[in-house]
Amino acid sequence: MKRTPAILIILALTSLAAVDSAQEKHPKKPLIGVATIKNSTTEPLSVQTLRLGLLQELDNKITSSVELAGQSPDEIVADARKKQCDYILYNDFISAKRLDRGPRETPGGRDSDPYAPAGRFVVRVRFKLVALGAARPRMDDTTMSSNSSMVTAQEAAEGALRGVRQFVVSELRTSK
Repeated sequence: MKRTPAILIILALTSLAAVDSAQEKHPKKPLIGVATIKNSTTEPLSVQTLRLGLLQELDNKITSSVELAGQSPDEIVADARKKQCDYILYNDFISAKRLDRGPRETPGGRDSDPYAPAGRFVVRVRFKLVALGAARPRMDDTTMSSNSSMVTAQEAAEGALRGVRQFVVSELRTSK
């Protein structure tokens, strides 16, 4: 069966209308550029692993994310412009404390190792969400991990970044 050019044009216009309709139902998600995470604590945190986890969590129904290169603020902003980001997210781990340092009694009656890698860590992260080109941050806050079980400092840091994601997504969801 041979199709005429008029039928092909109608099919093309129909598919374009379907794409436009889908875009109207799902408006553009804000693109968040995630800057390199700083670690101002004494704990050896794998910030690149933490950043990759945060990027994955920010790719959802409300937001999308991209990794930003650069160390200085000017380099980060230039990369965000190049990648057409709507926002830049800065994160800095400002404290990581192990609350259970020192000898303690276990249910078995023995002292446990106070220097074991897992413990009751509380990690605090300061985060800033800045709209590209804005003079002031849209969000500038801190959050911390809350752990009821034994975790490593890295796991506590992951929990703190989940809190950052919740705050950021909630803020951007309400702005639509």
